[in-house]
Amino acid sequence: MDLTRFISLAESRSLFFCRADLFQDAFEGSLTKVNVERREALGPDDPTDAADIDQQYRKMREWTAINCWSCGKHESAAMWSLYCPEGLGVAIHTTFGRLCEAFKACHQWKVNVSRVTYIDYDQTPVPDRHFLAPFLHKRKSFEHEHEVRAVIQRARDPTMPDRASPFARIGGIQAAVELDTLIERIYVSPTAPEWYFELIKGITSRYQIASTVHQSSLSGDPIY
Repeated sequence: MDLTRFISLAESRSLFFCRADLFQDAFEGSLTKVNVERREALGPDDPTDAADIDQQYRKMREWTAINCWSCGKHESAAMWSLYCPEGLGVAIHTTFGRLCEAFKACHQWKVNVSRVTYIDYDQTPVPDRHFLAPFLHKRKSFEHEHEVRAVIQRARDPTMPDRASPFARIGGIQAAVELDTLIERIYVSPTAPEWYFELIKGITSRYQIASTVHQSSLSGDPIY
């Protein structure tokens, strides 16, 4: 994340969840070809009109907000380039367990945390009758992200189709977190200068964040 987002995290002690329909990936929250082929086999309690089903899934994109993480054993140069293109930023190091535990500070929303499953959208279905499932599946072309998602989803009232999403005003929602639980370590981008490293240390001290600050391991000098 860049410096602005890091200060926002420290100041508000909350994470921003972006509304799913605002993501760049047009397939966010969508089903697969196999799901469409199986619609006629849905149970009697489900809507029988295919257009109605399609509309329900489309609208859930506006009623779903997501906070994204990358899960890997090593730092990713690609992630640094993608999220800190100017070479200045930080990465928050946590664990799956700490991430789940940190959201106990969020009393307003139920937060679902899960790994993303990568599938072939031409061959494999997303679990049916589950509005959360489409947001926990992505195409295999995104498999390099090794993504873990925290998802907040509000159920739509079908009797009030024109009711606005609770995430409409700012394009998402801020969800409270316990920072000292969430943050295990803070890494400064590999190309950041020394003054930037000291700046991040100063911010963590000012906001009483107990986690240690480290320079990215990718910043080391090559050996010949």
